[in-house]
Amino acid sequence: MKKLKITFFWLLAAILLVGCQPENLNSEIQLDPNNQNSFSSGPTCDGKPIMKFGSLDEIQNTHRDLYNEYSITQDEETLNTWEEDLSFYSLRKKDEDMDNGLIPEDPNFDSWNYTSDIILETILNEDGMVIIGEYLYIWDDGCVIHRIPYNNCSDYSTMLSFSEFAKTYDGSPLAQEKMSYFVNDKKISNIDICQDNRFDFETISAENLTIKNDPPRYQTKSGSECGFQAYISHEILSHDAVNSQISIKLKANYIAPIGSNPQPSFYISNVSDFTSVEIVGGSLPGSQNIEWGIQGAGWAYLGDEVFIDIDYSNYNTYVPLLLVDLVGVLNPMSGNSCMDMDNLSLNLDCPISISKTPLDAKNGKWLFTLEGLGNAQNYGVTWDFGDGSSPETIMNNNTVIHTFPTPCSVETFNVTATIEKLNLCVNTVTTSMQSWDSCKRGKMSEVYKEKVDGKRMKLKIKIKNRWPIFGGTKIIHKFRYRKNGTKTITPTGPIYVESGLDCTPQDISSIISSESQNGKKRLKQRFISNNKYKIDLETPYSVKFSHSNGFNHTLTFIDTCSK
Repeated sequence: MKKLKITFFWLLAAILLVGCQPENLNSEIQLDPNNQNSFSSGPTCDGKPIMKFGSLDEIQNTHRDLYNEYSITQDEETLNTWEEDLSFYSLRKKDEDMDNGLIPEDPNFDSWNYTSDIILETILNEDGMVIIGEYLYIWDDGCVIHRIPYNNCSDYSTMLSFSEFAKTYDGSPLAQEKMSYFVNDKKISNIDICQDNRFDFETISAENLTIKNDPPRYQTKSGSECGFQAYISHEILSHDAVNSQISIKLKANYIAPIGSNPQPSFYISNVSDFTSVEIVGGSLPGSQNIEWGIQGAGWAYLGDEVFIDIDYSNYNTYVPLLLVDLVGVLNPMSGNSCMDMDNLSLNLDCPISISKTPLDAKNGKWLFTLEGLGNAQNYGVTWDFGDGSSPETIMNNNTVIHTFPTPCSVETFNVTATIEKLNLCVNTVTTSMQSWDSCKRGKMSEVYKEKVDGKRMKLKIKIKNRWPIFGGTKIIHKFRYRKNGTKTITPTGPIYVESGLDCTPQDISSIISSESQNGKKRLKQRFISNNKYKIDLETPYSVKFSHSNGFNHTLTFIDTCSK
């Protein structure tokens, strides 16, 4: 067994970072005249300059200025001039130079994996990085960006190594060990920008909103909109109530797209409350001698499964609770990254709790098990599933199967089990679970590129259900091809609109019509609605991209449904 060592840094930001509501939404922004050059003192690492901002509002103000200037011309030459004035080489410029044959073509490089926002493309450096405050960030066009405390250019090199590793993460023990190195040793952390509206720079600039530098308010949100759901299962291996000793197995589980490899991390927020917490043999995801870190009242373990022994004999006046979070990260550095979490609150003095297993998650069918009853006999359990169905009482059986509604979006239901036997130490326990049609997606993108007549043709489709304060859904179709001619974007097929628990199909052409544009400029079709729209991966809509030189390609969403 290994005693836990107090060295933990990581998970608070990764677990619960969400946005704080902007204030004075209709007010004019008074820009600091010194702000426009506040990034000019940023460092240069490996010959690559990095913009440096003191805070989120500084980068947002710069974004707004550039957004307003570009909106007038819709010409990338405006962005080129801006960069030249600052002697800055951006992610967007690297993409342009590659297309013009000024630098070697990298088939693995796609600026749209970092962001779909051309202004942010211009602010990020050629490796997709920027410094904000004390951190160096690398961007992702999905929901999860990564950051590292910035001290010198070695941190830049570390972030480059991490980004390459994250793209090939396969969930193997060796990969989990390497991830622990980046997290615990190098202090790389995650931020879910889909849950923090301060990072939606494009919407804030387009709608002339205000952000502040206040820390985000923390809240628990489970159930992502990218077909991914994390949930904990656990098993009480032994329990000595007299001597206050308990052994527990925690296991990470997921509803996730077929073939994906979520990154799992357990976090116990109150480990310092107990006399001792020990990792038991069999927990390590590999053969290396790793001690998983803790800091203050928190403890993190990167891996699918962990066995722990807890001594809670220091409790003598109140009931001890073990508080566990599971965080999962999916598809990092891919343009389709997302996060989800689940939590467990376990009464160690009477460890009876509900575990859950999906039998057919797409259609809302789940199995629930009441753990910790031991050899109890002549008991009944009344289940209330929190979805409006009638409670169900089952005698002398600790399992039940229930089918929930499956709306467009994740719906949370509180499931309660009441034990009808007086001599059992706990008579009511509760868990929460999420139900939705996992083929319906509110966050997803697809890209396509090929070289046509000596220039790269780049296409992208993206749907994103936005933070509630911004409302509704944003749909983007992008066509980049630096050749004269007429570009045309034509969407067709079903898209689903959410109304309560109902999910109603309509043809996307009824809300987004075909659009054309002449010249070399990129054509961007942008649709924003207060309604929440979803795509269905079993029948996704398609977008036809065509050019007057005869090129045409149809792009659709091709990811798998969740398992």
